[in-house]
Amino acid sequence: MPADSQCFRDELAFRDYLRAHPDTAAEYAALKHRLAARFEHDRAAYTDAKTGFIRAVVARAGAHVAPGGQQSSRISSPRT
Repeated sequence: MPADSQCFRDELAFRDYLRAHPDTAAEYAALKHRLAARFEHDRAAYTDAKTGFIRAVVARAGAHVAPGGQQSSRISSPRT
């Protein structure tokens, strides 16, 4: 993934937001544990189930707005 892509910026914003907001990081960890148990044998479903949470965090971080004010149409799930 190119370092100047919106997806990469979103991943960094997600990481940085979790580092700055331990309560949200704990929420994410709990979500991942619940989903891992629920989707033990379905990696794609596990990843898809995290997407809403990740998008909400990225939106709070402000990374959904690309440079120049254009809204990103693609926010992917970081590989965490």
